[in-house]
Amino acid sequence: MKYFLLRSLPILFFFYGCTSKESNNSNPDSFRLSLSDAINLPSSELEIVELVPLETNAQNLMGNDLRVRKSKNKIYVMDIAQRDGIHVFSDAGQFLRTIAVKGEGPNELKGLQDFQIDAEERLFVLATLGDRTTIYQVSEQGELQKLTDAEYLASAFTLAENDEFYLYGSYNKPLVTHRLVRTNSSGKVLQSFFPNDYTNEMLPMTERNFYETAGGDLILGEIFNDTLYTIQNGQVKPMVNLDMGRFQVPKEFWEMDLIQGYQLIQEQGFAVFKSAFSNSKKIIANVHFQGNEIGTQKKVYFYDRITGEFQGLDYPEQEAEIWNDPVGLEEDHVWFLTYHSFLKKSEKTILSPELRTKITEQEFDYPILIKAKRK
Repeated sequence: MKYFLLRSLPILFFFYGCTSKESNNSNPDSFRLSLSDAINLPSSELEIVELVPLETNAQNLMGNDLRVRKSKNKIYVMDIAQRDGIHVFSDAGQFLRTIAVKGEGPNELKGLQDFQIDAEERLFVLATLGDRTTIYQVSEQGELQKLTDAEYLASAFTLAENDEFYLYGSYNKPLVTHRLVRTNSSGKVLQSFFPNDYTNEMLPMTERNFYETAGGDLILGEIFNDTLYTIQNGQVKPMVNLDMGRFQVPKEFWEMDLIQGYQLIQEQGFAVFKSAFSNSKKIIANVHFQGNEIGTQKKVYFYDRITGEFQGLDYPEQEAEIWNDPVGLEEDHVWFLTYHSFLKKSEKTILSPELRTKITEQEFDYPILIKAKRK
């Protein structure tokens, strides 16, 4: 029987983490934070110091759910809803090309799940079809070179030391016995983590699990888990556990049919990780709240590793879509993803006259990366 990862599902499959289950790994430096202890950080205390409009045309139109990875010289973007290719931009936002295109032709992929860029600006993509996972290296001209062909159903991956990879397969039974594995360059499994002990068979799901910060931590965040982990040299250690309070997924969820469990948490409300980034100074976590009564809400939390200060970003309603999607951490600066249509509404109050000149009218609405810091 073949299994296919689902890409378009009800909001249930937008999960990014939340449970009381814990890893067997231990870390004496790990700690716990409670959402109720976070104090408000007004968005007026953030200063936008740079913005990068991403040139958009009829060939690279994208939706509002984008996976962005930024290297020294380029910006790489994948539309999560379409997964039809990797759009490459210069560091100034000029559209260069689309590569790793989904299709049936030469140098095209039948299924695109995830992508990574290494320090040498090499692009790697993860393609999953049936019950096999393949990793390719993609040249600037779009040529595909197969690197691994593993018998492991992965929905996300990241680069490890010595040309190795970490693959994440989630709770997808019966094909995934361990949710995280480390493989060598040929796809052989070297280490396995997090036994898949979920008692029911889970429908295949996709999510982003690995969050990289230049000069900082490689973070693993997994579905139905309220703990973030660091990965280094084959060691997976808990870094921080986030107490979601009344939005915690209850233990009963694990004992129910999937649909019944979803109805339970939808009725009481639940919170999940959307993204997380970390360096020696800061940890940033983007948390989404969802439920029948509250709809969908988003909150960005900042933890200062030096002072211990824990804050939740607070912004006026009209600025919500500007500040709710952090996509990277660069020393003391945070990169956020927004769109021209959202930024235009508040540009006079949050942008300097110099930055306003970069906000131009185009035929299509377009994504914008904004770089911000504390004043």
